[in-house]
Amino acid sequence: MIAAALYDVEGRLFASFRVEDEDARVPERATPTRLDFGLETATVMRSVVSNREQIGTVYVQSRHGLLGEMAEYAGWLAAVTLASLFGALLLANRLQKSLTGPIREVSDVARMVLERGSFDVRATKRTQDEVGQLVDAFNAMLDELGNRARVLQEANRALSDSEARYQLAARGSSAGLWDWDMAAGTMFYSPRLKALLGYTGKEFPDKPSSLTRVMHPDDRRNVVEALRAHRPTTRPTGRVPAAREGRAVALVPR
Repeated sequence: MIAAALYDVEGRLFASFRVEDEDARVPERATPTRLDFGLETATVMRSVVSNREQIGTVYVQSRHGLLGEMAEYAGWLAAVTLASLFGALLLANRLQKSLTGPIREVSDVARMVLERGSFDVRATKRTQDEVGQLVDAFNAMLDELGNRARVLQEANRALSDSEARYQLAARGSSAGLWDWDMAAGTMFYSPRLKALLGYTGKEFPDKPSSLTRVMHPDDRRNVVEALRAHRPTTRPTGRVPAAREGRAVALVPR
């Protein structure tokens, strides 16, 4: 309380009190009953009644300090909010690393596989949750791809070795060999076959038309029809004239 006053029944000031260090004012006369609530002070003017008869009026003014308390509360609220935001950022950063770190590592391993063509690298499993299951599935997929790549390399190597052995056998054989891949439209004539017919590699290219071009006219139709029928029991035969000597050579498939 910083000020107080007591008025008689006619509203004249009877007694008053005021704190010297406070900027408080005491009205000279009483006013009707009222209540004033300001930012810093609260003022009350009330009637004094005795035996249902008004005998005076009392006036009280006090400093409530609500503005300072509100400022203090606002400061605490701001501090708590900032601390909460900082904690949330730290937690989010930690959760982000735990969630996106393994996924980023999987992405890096996939990029290495694409760039190097090697399936030996693996992602590291760090957790036992869904992200860890994703890493396990990714590593299992790399294992399967690596196994398939090794099988394919071995098959290609075996095919290359088989092709090399076949070429060596064809060149060393005394028989004239030829192989026609109808699906691919390619033809292979061994050097021995070309030599038997009296042609060089340039004169007798590996094409299906090379054989029919030098085939005897009487046999060309039968051979072509037999090839078109393409029955397992069909054994087409034909005579091929050697261009260098003008003689006919009989070809019998085996």
